[in-house]
Amino acid sequence: MLLAVGAWLICFTALASSAVINLRQVRLAGVAVCLILCILVMLRPLMFFFGLDRPSPYAWFAMESWDLMADALLLTTVWIVTITITAMSLSGHDMGRRIFPKMRVLPSPQMLVLVVVGLTLLNLACTGYLVSRAGGIPQFVFAVKIGKELKGLFVLREIGTLAVALLIYGFMLSKRSALTGAPGMPKPWVFFALILVNFGVNYLWGNRFNIAIMTLSFGITYHVYIRRLSLAEILIAGLLALSALEGLKQLRNLLVSEVVGRDTGNNFDFWLRISASLHFNQFDAYLLALRDAGVMFDFREGRDAINGLLAWVPRFIWAEKETFQIGGWFRRVYEPTRVNGWPITAMGSWYVNFGYIGIVLGALVSGLVVAMMDTTYRYAPQDPWAATVGIAIPLQVLQGGVNFGFVQSYVLLVVPLFAVATFFRITASRSQMAQPA
Repeated sequence: MLLAVGAWLICFTALASSAVINLRQVRLAGVAVCLILCILVMLRPLMFFFGLDRPSPYAWFAMESWDLMADALLLTTVWIVTITITAMSLSGHDMGRRIFPKMRVLPSPQMLVLVVVGLTLLNLACTGYLVSRAGGIPQFVFAVKIGKELKGLFVLREIGTLAVALLIYGFMLSKRSALTGAPGMPKPWVFFALILVNFGVNYLWGNRFNIAIMTLSFGITYHVYIRRLSLAEILIAGLLALSALEGLKQLRNLLVSEVVGRDTGNNFDFWLRISASLHFNQFDAYLLALRDAGVMFDFREGRDAINGLLAWVPRFIWAEKETFQIGGWFRRVYEPTRVNGWPITAMGSWYVNFGYIGIVLGALVSGLVVAMMDTTYRYAPQDPWAATVGIAIPLQVLQGGVNFGFVQSYVLLVVPLFAVATFFRITASRSQMAQPA
């Protein structure tokens, strides 16, 4: 156990150091990577150290797996150190100026309202239509989460993600910019109310991850652009958010139970239930991947990377395409009849595909992408667009680093943001051209 605790302290030191450096230099993509890794890798081992739980599924782990935990934590240290050094080394090179969207102007308030209200209505209409076809909200949630009947339609869910990102941008403009109080510019509470509407629509898809990520994005943008939040405010907001997410999961279980006529909630012990609800148990799957790749199953040899590069092709064109989401395949190695998957973190995905060299390769690719994002949005404290999308993009498209879903996430979020930024520039008036560089 002492070896695992020591490895945890080394990993935590590396993550905390990287986070502090990135935060002080306002490198939001680097901050996003550290936050996600902290959630996925740092919290779950603490439960093991204090004897609150042990790695799950219990049947697939020995009573003590301390050496395996130490290996996983040290590999994570290699991952974050490589990302940080790579990103810092490439700092200042304006490689991302054509890859990620920038905004040099303030949008017309009328056009801003048109876009955010239009996207919200489109989000409501598309999901409302699918709910009506399913026969009601419980039936729709069941079809999404249990029946897996909406393959190819999840792109519609991302309308809400785009809408929320732009609503956060509008909120910041309404709080601190030349547009604050301008004719036609809504009050901050209007943008906030529309954010909640889009969160509600997103929740109908049985999805809480986007809600959590975009809430985190809102908080970081507010901290960077409006005012610094105190530690007490951050802790209180974090606890409230975690409680809300757990409550939403219980509500989702009730909705699905209504359809199947039985309780669909798990009967796990408290700590395992919390870990499954908040995705902490991705660390457990990461442990399995490190232990069993090349032993219980063959390495994937880049298969998921290729699937990820082709993920942007719509299913109505290529209905039989394989998913880059490795979690479903991975769980069926151990539980062949299961539908839902066990995500194994970005590091685990690179390892299962390429072995140890994949950890280094994935970290180098991640560091390059982080550098491009942070160079593009280096003026976040003065620029509301950079403060908003500079954290929203990395939180959405990086899951603690570049994973094999990067291309699809880029197409679903970054490409539409390019289109919106172009529209705002075209429709901006001369008086709105004084946007900070």
